[in-house]
Amino acid sequence: MSTLIQTTIRPELIPVLYDFFEGKEYTIAGKKVKGVKIDLKSSLGRYIRSMCEKAERPETKRFYNMVFEVQDLASKQYTASVYQYIDGRNHFLKLPEPFIDDLNHMLEDIFRTSLNSYLRGFEKNGKIKEGIRQYMKDYDLEEHGHTLESIERMYMRYKKSPAKLKRFQHKWTSDA
Repeated sequence: MSTLIQTTIRPELIPVLYDFFEGKEYTIAGKKVKGVKIDLKSSLGRYIRSMCEKAERPETKRFYNMVFEVQDLASKQYTASVYQYIDGRNHFLKLPEPFIDDLNHMLEDIFRTSLNSYLRGFEKNGKIKEGIRQYMKDYDLEEHGHTLESIERMYMRYKKSPAKLKRFQHKWTSDA
């Protein structure tokens, strides 16, 4: 059973993530759309599901359990109760705002790690600026405020660091 959970991903990450994730593409009203299913057994799926909360929306009830009780057999006092089991499949789920911020930071880290790996290949051939231009073109990064110089600065900072994955260990970057 698929569950659609509404969330917001920063616009500058979407063109890159569109290509990074496997999914089915559709054209709806002249717009290209990609549906990406994230398995609950994947690391990302488990992380997202662990942060879900029950949304304040009406639940979809598939069935009820009705329990009839006879409390005193001599006087035959009957009572009845109605129960519904609650789980993520029978309720709408939402992601809390702090988690959405965390998720965006994690996706930003994935984007930067990918970009840095891509540019390392170009740098070995002495064509770093060509690599930056190609990456920007492939993912329309100019549309989201990135420039050749800003990406080059980002890469040079990465290169100076001896620990290449320290972004996953320490404080995040600004929300920009």
